[in-house]
Amino acid sequence: MNLNRDNAIQDRANVNGRNDNWKKLENELNDVNGVIDDFESKSNELITSVNNTLQEAKDVNATNQDVKKQLDNIVLESSSGGNTDAEVVQARGEYPLLNERLSAIKTASDTQSAEMTSARGNFSSLDERLGALDETAKRGAAEQPDFVDKLGRLTNFDEIQVKKANDTTFTVSNYNKSTGRHLTNAFTKNANDDYYILSESYVGGTTSSELPKDYVNYEKVSGTIDTTYATHYATEIGTKIKATISGTEIYMKRYGDNRGGIWEFTIDGDTSNKIQVSTFKTVAGTDDLKLIGGLADKSHLLEATFTGNDPINTPSGGVSRAWLPYSSTTDTSKTFFSRFINVNMSRDKVLNAAMSNKDFALRIKPKDYSGDYHFVLEHNAVGTAFKISEPQFLLDGKHVNIFSLPVGVSQIGKKFTLVQSIYGRYPTNSANLVRIDNVHEISLNSSIRAMGKVSVLQDIEIQDGYFLMQPVSTDTATRLKTSRFNDYDATITDGSQTKLTPERDDTTSFLFTSSVNPNLFSALRVNDPYRSLRTGQEGKFPDGQTAWIEHRNASMQKLYQSIYRMTSINAGTNLYYDGVYLSGEIPNVHNLF
Repeated sequence: MNLNRDNAIQDRANVNGRNDNWKKLENELNDVNGVIDDFESKSNELITSVNNTLQEAKDVNATNQDVKKQLDNIVLESSSGGNTDAEVVQARGEYPLLNERLSAIKTASDTQSAEMTSARGNFSSLDERLGALDETAKRGAAEQPDFVDKLGRLTNFDEIQVKKANDTTFTVSNYNKSTGRHLTNAFTKNANDDYYILSESYVGGTTSSELPKDYVNYEKVSGTIDTTYATHYATEIGTKIKATISGTEIYMKRYGDNRGGIWEFTIDGDTSNKIQVSTFKTVAGTDDLKLIGGLADKSHLLEATFTGNDPINTPSGGVSRAWLPYSSTTDTSKTFFSRFINVNMSRDKVLNAAMSNKDFALRIKPKDYSGDYHFVLEHNAVGTAFKISEPQFLLDGKHVNIFSLPVGVSQIGKKFTLVQSIYGRYPTNSANLVRIDNVHEISLNSSIRAMGKVSVLQDIEIQDGYFLMQPVSTDTATRLKTSRFNDYDATITDGSQTKLTPERDDTTSFLFTSSVNPNLFSALRVNDPYRSLRTGQEGKFPDGQTAWIEHRNASMQKLYQSIYRMTSINAGTNLYYDGVYLSGEIPNVHNLF
């Protein structure tokens, strides 16, 4: 990018100072060239505007000087008795009166001055703003460590388990089978909103329990089965049955008496491991017989053939019978049932605080409305977020109905996704002020991608706006480290704030760790900071005051990143955020950074 000047005015005495400014701007622009695309685009736009503004201002001033010289000549000639009509006509140009031309020149000059003032924004001079922009671009170009990526490479999980916790909460657990440890993130529906908030995160151990899963009756494949009584039976050797059932363990509801014979089973077509079941009992009765265990929790095919008498226990009289309990109404009386091993997650340490907003919080009201500001999402029991459509729960890309499950029963996969669309509604007049569409995606390494778009539907005033906050438990936090290599104390609990002044609004990675619990951590990566943090843009706190730690109380520390402060936003504006959270436990992680 180059700045071009009119050679005719470069060396004139009245613009010498401006020539120096041009040289300074050219030097500044040479430094900015080659910086990352987002900042380069913003810088180019600003410089072009300034270039045009300065050129127009120079033209106005040059014209002003010409007019003044002409007036001087008029005065001189008038004093000597000369005729000045020609000079007056020339001086007024296209205007009927010379005074009108002078007024127009002053108006243009004032306009250029106002544009110059606007261009410098919150800075004391345009030169200072250009310097800040250049520094921000260079800071952005410098490589910052990504704590989420570094730590994500050190985590190790085998599966994701999704469970219903209660009617408004579900959990997503990353589980390591070898260690029996887990990292669990809970999502909870706000009491007065339609939104599932990313709530607390915790780590812990596990226990296992057997739970019933499926109940099915047999299906006849071939042969003859007597169905006269509640307990069916076959007497024809070679009679075949089958059933399909899911679970990790499969049981048969076995009735027997002193006439019982043998059923021979295969599971999933494995003829090398046939299972023989005798239905002979000296005293008639029913029990639950385990056919097989240790299976994958999926659908399994059972096939059985009646082979005749029990070779050890021949029937007391007549032909042996292969008994088959059957029920069309009562599950527990059906031929087969299954169980599965359910993993129960304990809560050893809380990492991220419950019911504290992480991805966004916007305190807004309609423009020029005299009422109070209200937060979207819900604060102080005032509902403001209402669904446009039902939330989507996806496990490995397939829809799951979490809340139809029994409490605590797992669905297992490798990736979980939550998709939500809501209106941010002003509670007093029920006006839909914004639309929010977002996604939370939890990967096998336990990272959570939080990405969203805020569409402003009507002109609004915003008191405070935040994207990508990080509320952590004091168990996890005695220190905050940033990708600018700065450390901040996180042991204060008096409700005060620590401003992260050196971070400004372009730091992209944060890491809370604890000297007390050195294995625990909570990390955040900001993607696309120009949009996610509105880096270098207007309508914010002053530079150096946009990020801070709130030392909330004895149980929570919270990183805030302000994107708006006391301004207005026009309808049609779109806002975007994109970040990744990662929490968990890694041996000695506190001392690694």
